[in-house]
Amino acid sequence: MTTSLNSTAFTAAVAALSITGITFYDTTGIPDAITYRSTLPAFFPLEEWLGAGKGSPTADSTFGPAASRSWQAERVFHYLYIHSVAGEGRGLRKKYQAAAQNLEAIWAAVLQINLANTEVMNFTHTRLGSLTETRNPSSSQFIGCFVDIDVREWINP
Repeated sequence: MTTSLNSTAFTAAVAALSITGITFYDTTGIPDAITYRSTLPAFFPLEEWLGAGKGSPTADSTFGPAASRSWQAERVFHYLYIHSVAGEGRGLRKKYQAAAQNLEAIWAAVLQINLANTEVMNFTHTRLGSLTETRNPSSSQFIGCFVDIDVREWINP
């Protein structure tokens, strides 16, 4: 059986996640800008969503033509979680707690993604706090963080 890498299958699986109150976007729906009018909380791939990658034959498949060997590929997918506009309403502590709970729910859901020949290896995020959206003229401040998801895929398993 031959399989090929399919980065958009993974991003589509992330976009299909369902967590009450969070909007998930696929690579075809990356917002041009986030403003105070945007639907938040939101989780979406960054504009440069496909990060570094590497691949190598598996230990038990080191001989023969490369096309017939079993390979492992590891790649990083870059996402952004934006919970809310910073300073909107009252109670930063409550917003921060809700943001942390949503981030944990996203983490748990990503770990449950079930794609053939694909597995999530790592889920890392930056400090949850104030972010500046630089793609819009107002440069609004938001509560959120950057997320990296490391994925392993098998070719010719």
